[in-house]
Amino acid sequence: MKRIVLVLLLIAVATQLFAQSYFVSARGSDKNDGESERTPFKSIELALAAALENNVQTITVIGTLTKENARLWKQGNKVVFDFNTIYENFGKNNSQEIIITGIPDPTATGRNRAVLSGIGANATVVFIAKDAKIRFENIEISGGEGQKGRGLLIGDDARISLGLGAVVRDNQSLGVAVEGTFIIDGGEVRDNLGGGIAIISGGMMIMNSGTIRNNTSDIGGAGVMIGNDGRFVMTGGIITGNRAEAGGGVWVMSGGKFEQTGGSVSGNIAPIFPDILKK
Repeated sequence: MKRIVLVLLLIAVATQLFAQSYFVSARGSDKNDGESERTPFKSIELALAAALENNVQTITVIGTLTKENARLWKQGNKVVFDFNTIYENFGKNNSQEIIITGIPDPTATGRNRAVLSGIGANATVVFIAKDAKIRFENIEISGGEGQKGRGLLIGDDARISLGLGAVVRDNQSLGVAVEGTFIIDGGEVRDNLGGGIAIISGGMMIMNSGTIRNNTSDIGGAGVMIGNDGRFVMTGGIITGNRAEAGGGVWVMSGGKFEQTGGSVSGNIAPIFPDILKK
């Protein structure tokens, strides 16, 4: 692992200092400079390391990235894209927000649609912590597989936003696990098994706009489950069509807090308390 991080550092330092965005593509190469669509990196970790090292705010993803594009992934690991390791080595004393985005075209399909995928890895797709500040836009996080097949795991101290065009969907275990801070600002969390969002271990979620829909859970809180010491502030957005045994939309467990000043929690499905369950 240390040798891999050293290689990332050397390549990141070697890139030019004035790039406005680093580009990543499954058809790229880590021998490229990553500074244009014609010379993209292959691994997103390398792009993130370069952005942090050179104070570049944006990473543009072209097409679908899988475990083959995850430089730090190895067989048996539980995370495909381990942003935590990159921030641990490159993000010290660095408070800049990184925007990870696809091409801003809602009709983009096939090779041009930006996806971070866990297909074939039997793992969580993305793990982020270590004081990271990241905003996702125009990108999909999907395909988390297996018992821990989450889409996005937000660790302590991380602050992650889901902006316009960003969607977390079709993950087998859970859409988003929140231990840090998660802001939904136009994005979507939908069609995940095991629930859409779980706020745990003192995590905080703010929903200004966007949608949480059509997630399912065998227990409760298919849309949002708020665990002990978790907090959910809803000022806007829609939570609908989520299906569970209880509290289909929002399940507030003992010690959790749900503060709603706007938005809508309706049309969810459960035998009891279909929309909101507070214990």
